[in-house]
Amino acid sequence: MAAWIYTADGEFESLAEAIEAYKERVRKQEQEEHRAALQAAQHDPGVQSWIELANNEAALQSVAKHILPIKPITTA
Repeated sequence: MAAWIYTADGEFESLAEAIEAYKERVRKQEQEEHRAALQAAQHDPGVQSWIELANNEAALQSVAKHILPIKPITTA
């Protein structure tokens, strides 16, 4: 007769199965928390301003490379 392990994640015949189910539940929970945090950050005005600032800086650097190409330094 097999001993059953009862947990919040279900019924398992072995401790290894119970641990694996627990790890899977924790992994899914962490993914959901991460997704929710990213979604909340996207609507945060402070985060939006930093994203806009970074995009503007990248655009300015790109334009500057075309307008003022870097000249090699020569020594006399």
